[in-house]
Amino acid sequence: MSLLENAKAVDLLKNSDFQLVTALSSGIFLLVHWLCAWPSGMPWWPVPLAWALFLMFGIWFVLKVIGAFILGKF
Repeated sequence: MSLLENAKAVDLLKNSDFQLVTALSSGIFLLVHWLCAWPSGMPWWPVPLAWALFLMFGIWFVLKVIGAFILGKF
C-alpha cells in the first residue's frame, strides 16, 4: 500500500460520517443479533449497549443536521 493510499485510509477513518455509520450499524447489529438469539438464552447486556450506541449517535446526527440548517451549510 502506497503512502497516498495510507493517507486516504486514515482520512476515511477520521471522517465523522464514516464513524457515525459504523457506530449506528454496530448498534443495530447488536440489537438485531440479540433479538434473534433471545430464545436461545443469550445474555441481556447487548441490549442497553446497542440502544446507547443507537441513541447517542442518532441524537448527535440530528443535532448535526439541525446545526447545518441553522448555519446554512446544508
